[in-house]
Amino acid sequence: MASPPPPSYTSASSIVHSAFLKFSECAMAFEPFVNVTTAVSAQTEAVQSVVVPSLASWPPQVFFALAILTGALLLLAGFALIRPINFCVGCYIGGSLAILALTLFAPPDTECGIIIGVPLVSALLAGALFAWKRGSMFAVMGLIAGELVGRVFFHVTLARLHAPEYIAFACVGFFAVVLSCFFFYVGDGIWICACSFTGAYIAVANFLQLLVVPFFPNLHLDHFIDLQWPEITKLSDAEYRGYMVRYFTSEPAIFVPLLVVCLLGAFGAYFQVKTFITKKPRKDPELAVETLH
Repeated sequence: MASPPPPSYTSASSIVHSAFLKFSECAMAFEPFVNVTTAVSAQTEAVQSVVVPSLASWPPQVFFALAILTGALLLLAGFALIRPINFCVGCYIGGSLAILALTLFAPPDTECGIIIGVPLVSALLAGALFAWKRGSMFAVMGLIAGELVGRVFFHVTLARLHAPEYIAFACVGFFAVVLSCFFFYVGDGIWICACSFTGAYIAVANFLQLLVVPFFPNLHLDHFIDLQWPEITKLSDAEYRGYMVRYFTSEPAIFVPLLVVCLLGAFGAYFQVKTFITKKPRKDPELAVETLH
């Protein structure tokens, strides 16, 4: 008896694609969902017809100033967004897992009401759990990061040694477990650093466009303003690594605003840790009474 073929990314991707395709077909055939979608689309078009022409008449300096304000908020208070983001991520993950479970285990003639209702309830429950327990969201983010790191590790090392493709699943599993535990314990710090440095970059880039580039156009700051970040999945390609090295060294002026971003990001991370993470010691009421006497 022939053994079943080993799993592959192609077969896994086809299962995921068919699951979401079936859900979208049911959603498009579900009358309440169609009615809500139609009403929202009509209202959106009406709002766009009024708002978009109005925004187009605003000077670009207004948008630069708003972007600077957004960057400053991320820099100093990005941690406050963690629970809403947790809820959204939890809804996406809970709904996606429910859709996959229905595709794998539910009978083919399952009604569309169940195919839509079960993922909806699962999404809300997972979103509430993730918003309540921050560590759960960071653990799942670690799983996702582990999947990416495992794939990159396999293609950079083992694939060159002609290892079979199913070995990639072992790499993904290993890095997923390690990074999930790591993110669970240091997730708050990672989130704060990401918000701080992202906010610093947004604020600095738009500040340069607002007050520096119009008066000093010869500084060649375009490389920083339109900064092209390296793609992790392509770093295994030597030609791509060489291209990124040439890109970052072609304009020396890029390093000055990058240094400013690093300094601002470090300050923002320190400020958020002191503001949101560090707990103030509670005063003992009995000791306070003794002190008064």
